[in-house]
Amino acid sequence: MNKKKMAHAISLLCVLCAGFLVFILSATTVFNPGQIYDNDRLIIEEEDRYHAVNFNCSPISENVETDFSFAPFSGSKTIHIFEIDSEGSLIYSWNMIVNKGQFKVVLVNIEKQQVIEIMFEGTGNGKNEVNLPQGEYRIKFVGNKATAKGQIKIDILE
Repeated sequence: MNKKKMAHAISLLCVLCAGFLVFILSATTVFNPGQIYDNDRLIIEEEDRYHAVNFNCSPISENVETDFSFAPFSGSKTIHIFEIDSEGSLIYSWNMIVNKGQFKVVLVNIEKQQVIEIMFEGTGNGKNEVNLPQGEYRIKFVGNKATAKGQIKIDILE
């Protein structure tokens, strides 16, 4: 009878542990960096939330073409922060090859907490200029399982 009570107690303990694990796992939000791609609210967050393998990108400097590549990249990563003291403009050029997944580069107005420009998306190249009021800005890579490589060059005029 003693062995029977011991087996019953161990079974009850196992059931309680299993229930506790189910509760913990269902209450924990699982980070899915791919969900960021189409969600401006998540993109504008100050914290970078991404997963990348073989992520290669030098710090972005003004007036210097910067090479980057990754395979794969999901989430949102700030690549440059700058401030406009009065009115100014951002001139940027790009050459991008996306082999797989989705990829874009966005411009975020930090004070207004909004994405104000999709600078470029997917494979392509070009040059563009956007006029900016006074404020603080972030340029962010945003991807969803993207395998890509390219170059970006920025110039900030005030």
